[in-house]
Amino acid sequence: MLKKLALFLSLFGLTSAAIASGGEFDCSTVTDVPYEECEALVAFYNSTNGDNWYINDGWLETNNVCDWLGVECEGLNVSRRVLIRNGLTGSIPPELGKLSGLMDLQMSDNQLTGSIPTELGKLSGLMRLNLSGNQLTGSIPTELSDLSYLKMLFLDSNQLGES
Repeated sequence: MLKKLALFLSLFGLTSAAIASGGEFDCSTVTDVPYEECEALVAFYNSTNGDNWYINDGWLETNNVCDWLGVECEGLNVSRRVLIRNGLTGSIPPELGKLSGLMDLQMSDNQLTGSIPTELGKLSGLMRLNLSGNQLTGSIPTELSDLSYLKMLFLDSNQLGES
C-alpha cells in the first residue's frame, strides 16, 4: 500500500515528506534550484498569502520550482518572477534577496503592503523591478542604487515616502 502511495505521489511530483509535514513544503526534495532559493520562494508564497492567490498552479505542490506559476529559471537559478494582478496580499519578504540569479521581478497590480525590503539590493543581476499598483509605504531603499544592471524600475511615487 505504501509503495502504491509513493508511486501515486511521484507521478504528480509530490513527495511523501511534503504531505507528512502537514502541508509545509520540504525544499530538500527540490533539485532544479538551490535550497536557499526554494526557501526564498516558499517564504514569498507564505508572506503574500499564496493559498489565496487567483492562480497558484504548482506552488508547493511539485518539487520542480521552475514549474511553479510565474517562476522561470536559467541554469540552476530562478531568473524571473512574474505575478502581475494575481491577488497577492501581505508584505514582500526579505528572503527574496537570496534569489541570486534574479533578473526580472514583477509583482505589479496586487495588494502588497509594507516597505520594500533592503535585501532586494543584493540582487546584483536585477534588470527590471516592477512593484507599481500596490500599497507599499516607506522610502525606496538606498541599496537599490547599488543595482548596476537595473534598467527599469516601476514604483508608485505617490505612495512611497509615507510611513
